[in-house]
Amino acid sequence: MSSKINSKKNELKKDKRVVLAAIKQNPFSIIFASEDLQHDTSIIMHAFHQDIKILEHIPESIKKDKGLFLVLITENEKAFIYTDDELKNDI
Repeated sequence: MSSKINSKKNELKKDKRVVLAAIKQNPFSIIFASEDLQHDTSIIMHAFHQDIKILEHIPESIKKDKGLFLVLITENEKAFIYTDDELKNDI
């Protein structure tokens, strides 16, 4: 029984619609999404629009995404704080 429950949980973590609905309720739900969805820029943008502090919890590799962070910083200059240190010199 518990393996079926865990299997269903894993399926839900990979379902973009479920993750977006969860983020709408609580942007920090992003930390429970599958690794692929945690790297999905549209998911990150939805969470960011709910609460900028979710940028503390995104994968480090995403914090090096210059294109994404240029958009985020344009929308809210405080996003610069969460940018990868090496990228900060390049922005």
